[in-house]
Amino acid sequence: MTGQRTIDLPRSVYRPPLNTTRASHVVLTVHDLAASREFRTEVIGPAVSDQDRETVYPRDREESCRHGLVLKAAPDAPAARSIGMRVLSEDDLDGLKRFFDDRGLAAEFADEPFQGRTIRTRDRVGTPVDYCASMQTRPRLLLEFGDHRGGNALRIDHFQIHTPEVMPACRFHVSFGFRRSGYIVAPDGAMAGVFVQRKGNPHDIVFFHGPGPRLHHLAYTCREATL
Repeated sequence: MTGQRTIDLPRSVYRPPLNTTRASHVVLTVHDLAASREFRTEVIGPAVSDQDRETVYPRDREESCRHGLVLKAAPDAPAARSIGMRVLSEDDLDGLKRFFDDRGLAAEFADEPFQGRTIRTRDRVGTPVDYCASMQTRPRLLLEFGDHRGGNALRIDHFQIHTPEVMPACRFHVSFGFRRSGYIVAPDGAMAGVFVQRKGNPHDIVFFHGPGPRLHHLAYTCREATL
């Protein structure tokens, strides 16, 4: 925490009603699919698991799941369609559906290629999120040293979301098991940013004050700092 002000923080839920495990993937729409594919694979470093004329599925070097990123060709402005989170089991997906329904938030099962059952929803501040419990797998690429490219992205670390409602985002995610790892208080005493996590590292999602909901960035864990 920075600054001298304190705020009324929500209490952690140590036995949450469902088990979200980690940041999983993100779906982006792009104008130029070929250029986006080249940038991702040659500069950032994921390998392509599958592709067709309209979609590319890159996955990171440590990732056994089929994709950590979905790039979709679209004629309109490029956008983040959704961030993706994993839950531990199919029962957690059913619990998640009830959790969102009970709070009057739309949550529907959707068909997503290469994934098991997937819930498409929006959180309390409007962030589009897909939740899945399983995904097709491939052999890990970590030891395929001759194929490593660019930044050699190992795995997704976190998403940062801009929203004008940081505290509501914090309260909502803490209510079903996310843990705060840090927060920032603005001079006026309002919460300016919060870091929440499920996988045990500093954060899976960061919410910062700003117009939105809007994806600010997707961050990867890399092998070293000098690339």
